[in-house]
Amino acid sequence: MIRSRTAFAMLAGVGALAGLYLSSLYNFLLFHSLAELFSIVIAACIFIIAWHSRGYLENTYLLVLGPAYLFVGGLDLLHTLSYEGMGVMPEYGPNLPTQLWIAARYLESLSLLAAPFLPGRKVRIEPIIGIYALLTAILAAMIFVWGIFPDCFVPGVGLTPFKKISEYLICLILAGALIRLHRNRDRFDQTVYRLLAGSILLTILGELSFTAYVSVYGSFNLLGHLFKAASFCLIYKAFVETGFETPHRILYNDLARSREQLAWEAAMDAAMAELAGSLIVQTSMEEISDLVLRHGRDLTGSGWGLAVYVDNGRDIVAARIGDPPEEEILEQSREPGPALSADSVIDGVPAGRIILGGRPKEYRDRDRHLAERLADLYALAIQRRRREADERRRMAEDRGAMRAFPVGASVPVSRHALGQGPLRKTASEQFSELVRKHGEILEKRLEKRAYKVGRQEKDHLQNLAEHLGFLRAGPRDVVEIHMQSLEEKSRGAPHKKAVAYADEGRLMALELMGHLAAYYRLQC
Repeated sequence: MIRSRTAFAMLAGVGALAGLYLSSLYNFLLFHSLAELFSIVIAACIFIIAWHSRGYLENTYLLVLGPAYLFVGGLDLLHTLSYEGMGVMPEYGPNLPTQLWIAARYLESLSLLAAPFLPGRKVRIEPIIGIYALLTAILAAMIFVWGIFPDCFVPGVGLTPFKKISEYLICLILAGALIRLHRNRDRFDQTVYRLLAGSILLTILGELSFTAYVSVYGSFNLLGHLFKAASFCLIYKAFVETGFETPHRILYNDLARSREQLAWEAAMDAAMAELAGSLIVQTSMEEISDLVLRHGRDLTGSGWGLAVYVDNGRDIVAARIGDPPEEEILEQSREPGPALSADSVIDGVPAGRIILGGRPKEYRDRDRHLAERLADLYALAIQRRRREADERRRMAEDRGAMRAFPVGASVPVSRHALGQGPLRKTASEQFSELVRKHGEILEKRLEKRAYKVGRQEKDHLQNLAEHLGFLRAGPRDVVEIHMQSLEEKSRGAPHKKAVAYADEGRLMALELMGHLAAYYRLQC
């Protein structure tokens, strides 16, 4: 059904153009009047749709072009009435209709260029009508009242340089309008987009035809009007017929896009929540890098991705998905191009990057916003990794310092003084039991600090010191028991808990040495 309607519309359009051409064979003035009146009626219809749908239509492209084509049609009407041979304004000659033509085409082309610059913005049609009314009044005054509009046609000579340059300039403006329309094509139904693009292309061809004619009744003039009529046929198909027969393409296109945007934002928020949860549960750097890339790939439709972080001034690839280009990918990702790249910044300094690419279509603003949010979360992961590395380094330094702790020659009674060796060698079973008790006390202290449990481990630690004193243990034995217990407790524990063991164990070691020293003083 839809294809048959499209075919019928195409046949009707071709038939209308053929009819216009046949009318030119009979009388050129009749052809010109019919061609111009055809476009004027279409312009009026576009304004009627825009006016009556202004309360609920969010597509600003139509809201801007509606008033624009109303006043373009007004200038075209004056152009038609003043055309040579009509007898309405004979005193002005052929220059007046050409001036009005150029004024109308400037107004039309600039409107087509400006309309795509307002996507998604709330606009009111009444102020737009006022602006176009003022612009049209100024153009009319320049032509009819002040006489300052440049000449466009000189009888016996033909088109003036101003007319030809203006036509080329109008073509450039229309080319810019076509580019802007293409960049905003996702805001239109695809059929409407193609019809609008085709209309602009035909308008460009028509303007090029109007740069070559010498007589207002010449063949290039006829060809230009046919191109114009064809372009307005496409506008009719895009806005009038589509707006009346299948109004959802225009009136509900924004609603469908809004729903799609809401669904995408919900998916993005869910991805951010999952990534934040991964940071909380201490997911490894490789796992969270892979998770960041997978969410970025799925939400942007990318084909590949890289997660890179900076370590000691070097770029380290933490994860990759898909098949990213290998050749100089890290250097190329810093430059704008087909890849989407966002820096992870810590204290104002780039610390990593999220790089996505391989998307069939161009990346949109929402994709860049997503990449920036992913990069911010990735910065937290990089910052956590650096903090963990600092903690591990500090723990290693503490362990080294504890191992280097002097035996303590000033202690009057020690296993060394009695000629005995380290406790872990001479009494290995008792050493293991002391390590176990030390670990139990350390665990209880950590629970007390974490859950505010009202337990006292002072007596337990003192009993451990007395047991060590009975065995004639020295400071080196205390250090070895502490290090062995800390190593067993930290093995397989999450990084955060391992740090807590190290902090609490450091204090316990000092207390245990104090209790052992007190025991020896009492013995002496």
